[in-house]
Amino acid sequence: MLDTLRARVAAALEKIDSVMLATDGPAGLQVSQCPCHSREVSLFLLLPQTSEHLVNLEWRGQAIASTPAWQMRGLACRSEESVVRLFPRAETQWYVVVEMQPLRFDFVRPNGAGASETIDFEPPTNRAGKEE
Repeated sequence: MLDTLRARVAAALEKIDSVMLATDGPAGLQVSQCPCHSREVSLFLLLPQTSEHLVNLEWRGQAIASTPAWQMRGLACRSEESVVRLFPRAETQWYVVVEMQPLRFDFVRPNGAGASETIDFEPPTNRAGKEE
């Protein structure tokens, strides 16, 4: 992927501190506003330990994060990142961090009528070098 496209996505992610997260699975369709933090093109979401999103992510691992300016479809799972380090004001015993890697990133038209640009990402690989 071109570095300029990755940089555009990273810049869009840097501008926000919360997203609408949508997941689907055994717990049904779940949509929630979530605090977030980004690092390059990775999005880190703060979820309550009792969130139904976690059930859905364990089952399917796919999610959609959106703002008025963009929508990101990707793979998400619990992260080893520290809640305290990414979200210092959170009550750590009640929350977990979920990391989301993009598969597709859509910039939304200023009038909100669909995507103005779509950037596709290669699926992330796990530590063994295999696609997830």
